[in-house]
Formats: sequence, structure tokens, C-alpha cells
Amino acid sequence: MSSFDTQFEFSALPGFRDQDGESITYHPGDGSLSRTITAVGIERDAIEPVPELSGSVMPSAIIAVQDDSTLGISLAELDEHNDEIEYAVRVGASAERRGIWRLLSQQAGILRLAVR
Repeated sequence: MSSFDTQFEFSALPGFRDQDGESITYHPGDGSLSRTITAVGIERDAIEPVPELSGSVMPSAIIAVQDDSTLGISLAELDEHNDEIEYAVRVGASAERRGIWRLLSQQAGILRLAVR
């Protein structure tokens, strides 16, 4: 991790969590205990291509969490295609459990996850 990433993680992330954070539940695919964490941001209107169906897309969400095994999800524990996140698919709606499809990026202590 670069010096900037480290400084960002310790100075800016707490503010993002406090200001724009949203409680979600992380369900590890290995059966270990689920935990409530705070997403740094949720982009609910995302779409993802469906590789199996050429030219097709499906609704998705992009959820940003801290790369941390207590405050978020650490990269070391992430199990794409098996882990799930429970969150409100629409603002104000009840939480639904959705699968983590893939890791989109890891930068400045934040994991961006495609969820569908």
C-alpha cells in the first residue's frame, strides 16, 4: 500500500463511514459467523454484463467496504462467488441477501465489490 493509501485509510475513511456509511451484513461463504459492517458507499443503479449471454446485462450493485477484517471485509478473507452481503437493494426497502460476484478494485484501503 502506498503512503497516500495509508494516510487516506486512517484519515478519510472514518469520515466517509460516519457521513455516508450504511449498515450491511457480511455472510462469509465458509460458514463462519456473519457480522454487521458499515459500507462506505452503495451504488444501487449499476449494471453488469452477463458473460454467458453475449450483449446482455443484469442489475447489480457496487458496494464499497473498508479492507479490514473487523470494520469491513479484508481481501484475505474475501471469497468471491461464495460470500454474500445483506443490504437494502432499494433505499428504504427491507434488506435482501445477495451474492458477491467479483472484486472490482482494491485501492486506498477500500474494496469495491460487484453484488448481484
